[in-house]
Amino acid sequence: MKQLLIFLCMIVTAFCLDFRKADLETIRGDTITVQVEGEVSDPGPVTAHPYMTVQEVLEQVELLPDADTSVLNPDTILNDHDILRIPAKKKESEPERISINTGTAEDLSTLPGIGPSTAEKIILYRNDHGLFQQIEDLMNVKGIGRAKYDAIADLITI
Repeated sequence: MKQLLIFLCMIVTAFCLDFRKADLETIRGDTITVQVEGEVSDPGPVTAHPYMTVQEVLEQVELLPDADTSVLNPDTILNDHDILRIPAKKKESEPERISINTGTAEDLSTLPGIGPSTAEKIILYRNDHGLFQQIEDLMNVKGIGRAKYDAIADLITI
């Protein structure tokens, strides 16, 4: 009798379940908004799906001739309210700035007062919290205070 009751419960449960195919867009959730600035013809917000990459956003905007996308990591996954700044190509007389959003540990280690350990902390921070929204946000990284920030502020960009 107990087995029959279990069998009937299983049949009733099977009829209650929804066996439709899963829609990937529904699973992904809502959209995100990414602010695109810099060397684009129409700066402003871009609406995107969650887990959109920098490359996918670049395909949606019209870049200006001076846009330098070589400093951007096309595989970076963007979060809601991220700011994606497209820099201009460097002029010969300008010193090269290091992006705290896309710089490698080796790049960041070349900054005064930033060693390999602090460079890794910067990368871990941006991986955990998303892209830096302004260069001052770098002071949120453990080990970077006002003095260290002031020493490198002119050498970095987002």
